[in-house]
Amino acid sequence: MRPKGKLLALVVMFAAVGLITATGAFTTVEAERTATVDVAGDSSALLQIEAANDIDEGAVSNAGNGAAQIDLNSAGLGDAAGLNTEANTTLTPLVNITNNGQNSVEVTISASTDEGNVNDVIAVDGSSNGFTPTSVGPGDSVQFGLIMDIGALSDGENFDITIDITAEDDS
Repeated sequence: MRPKGKLLALVVMFAAVGLITATGAFTTVEAERTATVDVAGDSSALLQIEAANDIDEGAVSNAGNGAAQIDLNSAGLGDAAGLNTEANTTLTPLVNITNNGQNSVEVTISASTDEGNVNDVIAVDGSSNGFTPTSVGPGDSVQFGLIMDIGALSDGENFDITIDITAEDDS
């Protein structure tokens, strides 16, 4: 016959090991979630992007896929056929950005190109020191324009400008 003390000690030891391993500590967790996102064109998205009221018709338009497109070679510019070579060109106001969301957002805009130079993206508040991140409340808008230095490109050459508009929740 075995002494009851040894059996009790063995049971207590297994219980302690069980408690230590069952403390809820873990190294990996995996959980699946579902998100539904609707895609909308620039004119009805959470961040609405559209032509400024003062820009020539056709310079900023809907590209057919819902995205705003800036085209400085468009028919809406009269006899104009582009920008001057070796000159700084300021286009302002060019685009309105409206916050259609329910929260304030901080809007940041940058522009780049592999040809010519985009000197600056400017806010249309009289400042030409660049577009500083701007808080835009629900239903509010901000305008921006571009300052471009075409440099030594030849007459008739084309180049594309990439404009990045970022909006982050301001709360």
